[in-house]
Formats: sequence, C-alpha cells, structure tokens
Amino acid sequence: MRILAASAYGKAISPENLISDFGGGKEHAKRIGALFYSLAQKDPKTLAGCIFNQWREFFSESCDYEEGSGKLKRKKTLQKFCTDMGVPYKGVDVERLIFAVHTYYAFLIKLIAYAVIVSKKTNGGNPLSEIPIMTTVELRSHLKDLEAGERFTSYWGIRNFPEDPYFTWYLHVWNDALADAVRRLADTLSEYDPATFRVKPEGARDLLKKLYQFLIPGDIRHDLGEYYTPDWLAELTLDRVGYKGKAKERLLDPACGSGTFLVLAIQRKMQYGRETERISDETLMKSILETIKGIDLNPLAVTAARANYIFAIDEILHYYPRGREIPIYLADSIYPPQSSNDVSNPNVRRFHTVVGDFEFPIAVSSEAGMSWLAQFLHDHIEKGFAFDSFVEKLKLSKKYLDDELFDDSGEASEVNVEILERVYNQLTELKNQKRNSIWATIIKNAYMPLFLKGFDFVAGNPPWVNWESLPDGYRKETMHLWADCGLWRLKKKGGMETILGKSKRDLSTLMLYESMRRYLKDGGRLGFVITQSVFKTGAAQGFRHFRILTDHRSKEIPVRVESADDFTDFQPFEGATNRSAMIVLRRGLPTTYPMKRYTVWQKLPGKSLRAELNLTLEEVKKLTRRLPYHAKPVDAKDKTSSWITAREKALDALKKVLGKSDYQAREGVNTGGANAVYWLKDVEPVGKDPHTGKQLIRALNLTEGQKSGIRQIHEPFLLEEELVYPLLRGRDVQRWRAKPSAWILMVQDPKARRGIEVLKMQREYPHAWSYLKRFEDELRERAAFKRYFTRKDKNSRKAVETGPFYSMLHSTPESSSIGNWRSYRRRRISSLTVRNGRNLPRWRRR
Repeated sequence: MRILAASAYGKAISPENLISDFGGGKEHAKRIGALFYSLAQKDPKTLAGCIFNQWREFFSESCDYEEGSGKLKRKKTLQKFCTDMGVPYKGVDVERLIFAVHTYYAFLIKLIAYAVIVSKKTNGGNPLSEIPIMTTVELRSHLKDLEAGERFTSYWGIRNFPEDPYFTWYLHVWNDALADAVRRLADTLSEYDPATFRVKPEGARDLLKKLYQFLIPGDIRHDLGEYYTPDWLAELTLDRVGYKGKAKERLLDPACGSGTFLVLAIQRKMQYGRETERISDETLMKSILETIKGIDLNPLAVTAARANYIFAIDEILHYYPRGREIPIYLADSIYPPQSSNDVSNPNVRRFHTVVGDFEFPIAVSSEAGMSWLAQFLHDHIEKGFAFDSFVEKLKLSKKYLDDELFDDSGEASEVNVEILERVYNQLTELKNQKRNSIWATIIKNAYMPLFLKGFDFVAGNPPWVNWESLPDGYRKETMHLWADCGLWRLKKKGGMETILGKSKRDLSTLMLYESMRRYLKDGGRLGFVITQSVFKTGAAQGFRHFRILTDHRSKEIPVRVESADDFTDFQPFEGATNRSAMIVLRRGLPTTYPMKRYTVWQKLPGKSLRAELNLTLEEVKKLTRRLPYHAKPVDAKDKTSSWITAREKALDALKKVLGKSDYQAREGVNTGGANAVYWLKDVEPVGKDPHTGKQLIRALNLTEGQKSGIRQIHEPFLLEEELVYPLLRGRDVQRWRAKPSAWILMVQDPKARRGIEVLKMQREYPHAWSYLKRFEDELRERAAFKRYFTRKDKNSRKAVETGPFYSMLHSTPESSSIGNWRSYRRRRISSLTVRNGRNLPRWRRR
C-alpha cells in the first residue's frame, strides 16, 4: 500500500517500468545507443579515443573478453542485439558496441541516482523535469556538473559519485542530436516518482541488475564472463565466514561487481548496530564507510556498485560526513601500481595507462593522502598554475599528506619534488593536447589497493578467467605473482609452454591468494565463490598448498581450509553450466585433514531450482539437501594432491584402496575454439582417393551444443581417413567404460605444436584442406589463434601468422600415437582410452 500511495504522483521506479521505457529494443535505447556507437572514437590522439582504449584495457582484464568477443562475432544473438540498440549489424565493431551500451547504462544509473538522492534533499519533485527545456549548451553544462558530482557533493557531501572517468566521453563529442535524445530520455524519466524508490530501498540491486540484463542478452553477457552473484549465495558466503556486522568488523570485496556482497554487509551492519550494539545512526554511518570497502576493474560495475552503496545507506544518508568518498575503487586488486625495478629510482610506484606510465612517491601511503594529492594536482593543472606555485601551496597543505613526503625541516624532499614534477608535466602536456581531465581520477583509484590492509573478512566472487584468456601484457606483468603464490612453477623462460600459455589456472585462484596476502589480517577469514575444479583436478595442485608467501618470500604463513560448499549438482548462476563451489580460508592456521566441513548441495527430487536472482537463502535450503562430507588428499604423502570427498565412514574405508595411480592425466586435444569445425558426426568410409591413394571418409560437422555459432554443413563432405579419430568427451566416460560418441579432425603437428604445413596439407590431404578453407575466416577469428599463432612484425608492426589458420591450441604426441594401438589390436584389446594410442575408426577393427 505504501508503494501504491507513493506512486500516485508518478510512475514507480521499478525494474518492470524502467525496462518497458529504457530496455533493449525500446525507443530510447535505440536512439541513444546508435548515437553513442557512432560517436565513440578509437583515435588515441583524442580524449574520447584515449578513454575508449583505456576502458578496453581495464574491461578485458576483468572478464573473459578476449575469448568472448571472438564468439560474439559469430553469434546470431548479436544481430538482434544490434537491432535493439539501433546499430547496423553488418560490419559491427563489437568492442565499440559494448562500450556504447555500457555508456548508456551508466548514464541511466546516474540519472536515476540523481533523481532519487536530490529529491530526498528537496523533499519531493523530480529534478530531471528541468532538463527537457534546456538548450543544447545549457544541457551540456548541466550534465558536466552532474558527471563531476557537484550536485551530490553540495547536497550530501559525497565526493566521488559519479566520478566516472570512462563514461563521460560523450561530453567531448557533444552535438544537437545527442542533446535532443537526452532531453527525450529525461522527459520520460521525469514522469517517475523518486519517492517510490525510497519506500523499498532493498530493491535497488534487483532494479539495476534486471535493467542491465534486459539491455544485454544473457548469452552475450555469459560469453564475456559476466554473471551476477545470486543474493542467496552471497548471504551464504557471509554466513560461512562469520560476518555479523559488528561496528569494528572490516570487510573487503576485491572483485565487488555491482556491489552485492557490500550491500548485504551494509544491511547486516545496520541491523546489528541498531538491534544489538544500540549505536547511533551517525556512528553507524561512520562505521559503514570505514569498514565496508570494494574494488573492481570493470568501470561499469564500479558505477553500479557506488550507486547501490548509496541506496543501501539511504535511511541514514543525512548523517553522511561531508567530503568523504564512497569506499569503492576502480582498480586492480591483484596488480596495483608496482614499485620501480630501477635501482636508481626506488622511491616511486609506477602505473601504466594508454597515454604513458605515471609515477607517484612511495611516501604517499594513505587513502586520504592519495585522494587529496590527486585532486590537488588536477585542480592546479586545470587552472594553469606553474609547478613552483603548486609546490608552494603543497607546503601549506601538508596536514593532508603523510609526513614522509616532507623532510625534517617541513619542506617537501628533493626526491619527492622531482617525482611530482614529472607527473605535473605529464598531466600538463595532456591538457595542452586536450587529452586531460580524467587521468587524476584514474590514477587516484588505481593506487587505492595499496592502502587497504588488515581486514577481518574478505568475501566475494572473483572473476573466473582462464590464464589463456588474459591479455598478453597482463599475463607477462603478473607471471611472477603466479609463481610467488605457488600456483605454478615457472619453466624455462621463453619456452613454448610459456609462450602458448598452456596453463589451465584460473585468475580467481590468483586473486584468492593475493587477497589473503595483501588485505587479510592474521586470523582473518576469506570466503570466495570459486570453481569446484580447485578441489579435484591435477591442474589446481599449486592451489592446494594452502600457504602464503610474503613479500620477497621472507616468511611463509599457513592457511587453513575451514569449509567448502559444492554446488555441482545445480548451477547457482543464471544460464551458466560451470561447476561452482565456495571456500572459506583462515589466515595464520595450518590446514589439517580430513577437512570435516565439505558440504555437497543437491536438489531435492522433483524440485526445480532455477538460478533466479530473487531466491532467498531460506528458499534455496528448502529446495535442496546438504550432505556433510569430509575431504582429504587422495595421496596421503602429498597434501597438494586432488581431494577425495565422501561421508566420514566411507572415507575411512577408502584408505585401504587408495594408492598411487599407474595412469597420468593429460588435457588431450584443445582445438583453441570453434570445436564445431573439428568435431564430426555420421562418419562413413567411401574408398580411396585415385590421386593420393589415401582412404577417404564421408562426414558432417558436429554443431549441436556448440556455442561458437559455426554453421552446419548439411551435405556430407570428404576427408582423408588418417586425419580422423574417435573423440572421447566427458559425457562419454562412465564408470568402468568409455565409448566415443563423435569424431575429431586432427590437423595438428604435435611436435611442432602448430597445424600441418600448408603445402603438405594441399599435397597430401586436399579434401581436408578444401573443407577447412570453408571456415578460414572463423578459424582466424579465434582468440586463441590470434594470441598464440600471430605476432607483430618488428619493421611493419603488422600481424604475421606463425602457424596455419587451422592450427589447434594443444595436442601432444600421446594424442595421436599409433604404435601402441596396433599392438593392442593384435591382442584384441578394444579399449580406446586407458592407454595412449592411435584410435583407428571402428570400421577397421576386428
């Protein structure tokens, strides 16, 4: 009834209403989406182009973009997505399209927040109603103030919202058409009553999630690795780590996304503070800002998370301390700015951007100091002050900075002055080139993880991005961290395994160990939603050492596994098919086995458990049963070996049969994407080629269940038989037996680790060559091919291919060995899987 009463003066701000007016396919999305797409620039000489390139660098490190973007170009859904956003499908630039949609979504978030927060202060009315009558010039000025956060600062003292360096680029390419589109959008949004949003503030997260979901189709989001964490799973994680919300309990989410974990933590702190600790709302507000913090590398996620943070404290917003920032930072929690390796310049930390590297003094060692200094630099450069004037004013303002920046006489030390002068000159030069205004904000955020330490709890859902899918530069920069965390041992530098990035390690495991090392205090607990493979696979052996190596390996800190939850019986995430789990670790205590809190979640018979965002934890518990298992390493002598999990008595019984295996697990064949080209069905022999004398087969390509968008060839085609092998997939392996259900075209030279040479293919395997040529464009578009089989020419800087377009990512001699199979065949052993061997087509078996 309260919502109905509040909405009597206008539309309710609800997901349904917003989607109806602003979702994909609607008039506003098409009009502004098309304009943002057409105006987005890539030219690094312009500020808009710099912003786009820096966004691409950050975004690609926060999701599975390298692999996902290749899939998108072949997706039928992409055509509808383009139509929904008013963008021509033919020749679409996927990166620019996503950038345009993110800008549109961020713009909506900021307008909604502006309407809600400002109307709260002015006691009614929708402040957006003034926008439709503004001129083009007036509107740009108004939006510039809004984007700079001046309205939020003047009304509530919030300093860094929006503070959006990536999605303000449209102001630098402003024109009449865009102004008209914004006026129309604001006119529709002014029909909403902001009071309806405040009546039920807990619906804010649901609103922003659903709006984004209806802007970008699910399979496109999933190809990019974007999944929202269900509230019930975040609640369970907070329960498992023991977070109650006490005033002094500090919690960090190092991959906060849109802020699900943070908002739930705020709700717990407000409830515990009011009902148990009986503290004032003013004290509660200070406690929240000082103890609940987040980091994310996705610019759009940070904008949404800050909005959700503000909405979560809406009830006590009038106690917000002026000049404080929302403690959510756009930064890399794994790899923040690093100390210089230059022995002649050891006093700086360096941060890389698309316009060059920036260095700041190590002496600046606090959140408040870095935030103040970055803003101080920006303001003086924008006003045209000379560097000497900046230094003089800096001396008068040293109370805002750390004492280490100044020498004993109170003067800024000569070393630090030189460092600051270099930064000042860099930013001044960018201003002269009309490419400034955003870098101070980007730099300030990037350095913040360096100052976040000593948390009681770290909780979140880190990005699940495979090492192979990370950008090349980022892989090289972070390679030493993987080794320092014990996640792998670095092999011969420059070896083929390093170049090809064969590792199946996941970025989430690196974030887990780095978060424990950097942010968690001794005795603190970390709870992460993570892939279940870290418990069970040989590739995750390095993960299971459960110890932290501190800086320079000077000290080793044990880590205890306190609990694990296994969700492999169902998928907690909307539309996902991954094997999910959750782990809780405690810093400073050793892991002992058996680990007695391994909970297996199973759906109850006849129950439907869909991965919906609005399920509560209690509802999920009613739809599942939870089996209390124990876990221990399968090899008692190697604590890093794969876990075996079972009920307590069953685990004791298994001790008698456990031992070292005679078999070695291998990855097998990895096509590097586009399986539907290499996987075959309906294979039949047809005789020999009269020219080459080779046995031929007839087949169709297997597209069922594939996500790559490869087209189905409906007429059978010919291939050389010796390149075709039975394909054994995970679904084909059952207890005590394994039966291949498909075939695979093997065109890889396993010793050279690239495709069979082109001339040899054309001469000896002309049918396979002709077949692969049909998919030449798709095979060249594979992210794995671009990464591992192309390089830049030193002179022309153009891409040069180092392997044929049909090269596969991974294949070893064991995948195609022929000698062993023949010896087995003579003894009539028909197994295809337990030994290495050439798996000849079944029509040749006896």
